[in-house]
Amino acid sequence: MHLSVLSVMFLSLVVSLSLAGVSYAEQEITCISCVQIQSYEIDLYKEMFPLTVWTDFQIYDHHSTINVNGYLKPQNTIAPILVVVTNPVGNVVTVQQLSPDVDGNFSFELNTESPLLKQDGDYILKVQSGTETRQFKTMFTLTSDPLIQPHVVPEFGSVSLLILIGSIMSILVIGKSFSNRFVKF
Repeated sequence: MHLSVLSVMFLSLVVSLSLAGVSYAEQEITCISCVQIQSYEIDLYKEMFPLTVWTDFQIYDHHSTINVNGYLKPQNTIAPILVVVTNPVGNVVTVQQLSPDVDGNFSFELNTESPLLKQDGDYILKVQSGTETRQFKTMFTLTSDPLIQPHVVPEFGSVSLLILIGSIMSILVIGKSFSNRFVKF
C-alpha cells in the first residue's frame, strides 16, 4: 500500500511538471490501464473477464475502418454496453450504446476519416456495462505517417509449435547419434 501511494505522488509530480510549460490541449493522455489483446489471446480474456473489447489492428491511418469486437458474458447482460472513445488529449469523440447478441458478442465500426478522429496519436476505447467493475479499456493509434501501415502479425500457432518441437527433437536425436559415432569413451 505504501508503494502505491508513492507511485501516485510521483505520477502527479511528473504530470504537474510536464504540464507546467504546456497547455492542456497539447498534452497527450496515456492509458496505463488499457489492454491490447492479441488475436490468439481473445478466448483467454473472454473467460477471465466479464467484459472485453479488442480491435483488429493497433495502428491505423486516417483512411481506415476500425473493426471493434467485444464480448460480455451472457449472465452479465443486464445493462446495455456503453462505448466511449477519447482522442489523445482526452476529448470524447464517440459515444455509442450497444446490445450484445444472445452469445454475448458485439461489434461495431469506426471510420477514421471522421473529422473527430483527425488527430494523430493514441485513442482510448472504453466499454462499460452496468457497474464500474464491468469495464474494459483498449487503445488504438492513428497516424498520418505513410510508412506506418496496419499489418497482420503472423501468429505462432499450435501447428508451428509442433513443427518446432519436432525439429528440435530431430536435431537432438541426430546430434546424439553422431556424437556416439565419433567420440567413444
